[in-house]
Amino acid sequence: MNRKDNPVDWSKLGLPPDLVAKATVVELRPKAAKAIKRSVHSFDKFPREWRTRLANVQAGGGTYRVALHLIEQFWRTDRKRLRLANVALLREGVSRQNKRTALHELERAGLIRIEQRTRKSPFVHLLMIG
Repeated sequence: MNRKDNPVDWSKLGLPPDLVAKATVVELRPKAAKAIKRSVHSFDKFPREWRTRLANVQAGGGTYRVALHLIEQFWRTDRKRLRLANVALLREGVSRQNKRTALHELERAGLIRIEQRTRKSPFVHLLMIG
């Protein structure tokens, strides 16, 4: 039996008439499910194998930034072959020189394979991911 089957007679509770009028107007509804509160900040999953291999080659901060960028792009596009432009990495705080060093460190760690192209951004193949 729910609330609609058993309506309350507000006038029998000894309430003033103005409150009785307001109480009868309000429709009794079941509680709505609470909305899931979502964070406005995104986050990336960083594979444990990548962390271990980067630690083994003693990778620098720029290498970790490039690795995070590559992983984010993989999760966003679901592609293991990514074009890595200088402009995209500049937004992450990685210069052209740091990009080159980072790519070589990631390749040395066995996490990526670099496909160099003349006068164009390289393609990066992710090897140790999903």
